Amino acid sequence: MVDESAEVNIYRKSLENIPIFLLTLLLLFGAASTVSAEIPSPPASLSSNQGNFWINYTWSAGGVNVTDSYNVSINGSWVNGTLTTFNKSTVSPHGWSNITLYAYNNTGAGNLSSPVNTSETQVSNNDPVQASIGDKTVTAGNALTFTVSATDADSDTRTYGTNATNGTLNTSTGDFNWTTSVSDIGTYVWSFNSTDGFGGEDNETITVTVQAAPVATSTSTTTNGDDSTGNDGVTTFEPSDNIAKAERHDKTIFADKPVTYTFTAPEHGVYNIVVTGEEDETSIALRVEALKGTSTSASASPSGTVYKNLNVWAGTKKIKAALIRFKVENSWISSSNIAAGNVKMVRWDGGKWVQLDTTQKTTDNSYTYYEAKTGGFSSFAIVGLKKVEIVPTEPEPTVILTAVPPPAEETTPVPEATEDKESPGFGAVAFISAMALMVAIRNKRR
Repeated sequence: MVDESAEVNIYRKSLENIPIFLLTLLLLFGAASTVSAEIPSPPASLSSNQGNFWINYTWSAGGVNVTDSYNVSINGSWVNGTLTTFNKSTVSPHGWSNITLYAYNNTGAGNLSSPVNTSETQVSNNDPVQASIGDKTVTAGNALTFTVSATDADSDTRTYGTNATNGTLNTSTGDFNWTTSVSDIGTYVWSFNSTDGFGGEDNETITVTVQAAPVATSTSTTTNGDDSTGNDGVTTFEPSDNIAKAERHDKTIFADKPVTYTFTAPEHGVYNIVVTGEEDETSIALRVEALKGTSTSASASPSGTVYKNLNVWAGTKKIKAALIRFKVENSWISSSNIAAGNVKMVRWDGGKWVQLDTTQKTTDNSYTYYEAKTGGFSSFAIVGLKKVEIVPTEPEPTVILTAVPPPAEETTPVPEATEDKESPGFGAVAFISAMALMVAIRNKRR
């Protein structure tokens, strides 16, 4: 039987033979080994990926000591004791996901890793997606309108912009509007964009072409017997045998914008007609007819010396105002003994001739040039007025020409008639005178 007390004495004597400093080292090493075995390393390889609208974190166990589970906080909401090595959470547009991550070791009372692992991640912005606009072509005088629009997966408020030098863009609605004019004819390269306020943008560069209004080929035809209906899209009320020359042109007219028709036939004397429409209309014909005599639409001839009789017909009734430019030969003015300022244009209004507001503009070696304002088209005449025929201009654009009656036919003055001596009155006077003479002679004899 082994003497236990003897073994204890042997163990005690063995310790007595070990130096004190070595015992201290052994005790410290043993304590450190115990602590190290209980505390795990922090989670490693923490990373994230994301989409609309989530962020997913992944990690792995640290390399030192055992990790039995993890304690995870997402934006302050804790999940402890999870065994998974990932966390996927929903995030609102432009939102943040902040993770705090511990490793946990179950040894003894349990220990958390130190230091802790953290990460802050914001979900990425989605750029707006702008709808295609495409290149645009517009006819001068018309309005160019379109809308810039875009979608945004984040439901961000879109703001629209452009570097366009003409027109206006509503930055909130994306509505673009540009009323063009003849002076805008040309090509423009502009960019239109959509932004979301978070650095996202989409844009498109387009080409805008402003083109001249198409003009139909003008015609100038000598009227024939079958031309009483116009033969060119404009109805004429003049019999063909009274038409010397007819000329027509087609143009697009615009509301409140003057458009000039140019005429070249010398027979009618008109070289320009400037038309302002009540609304936009395309392919509007204007026909000028030089007449051989007074228009059959008029029941009387105009006053004054007539230079030209003419009709002007339009393919629309929506004429707001018009200006007729015409020229008169200087030789006619001189031979007619008429002052250049007394040349006027008159218009038949259906019942009488009215004088238009006519202005003398300029003159050259051959012609004197005029323009007359009119509110519509019908039968016209260019006349020269004598001084006695000029009607004072009223404030209105047109005044009525009062017809001057022709001078009364001259007659030879007739001297005042004398009574014939043989007339009954003369005999009575003679008888009374004779009786008076006889009475006087008789009284004298007494």
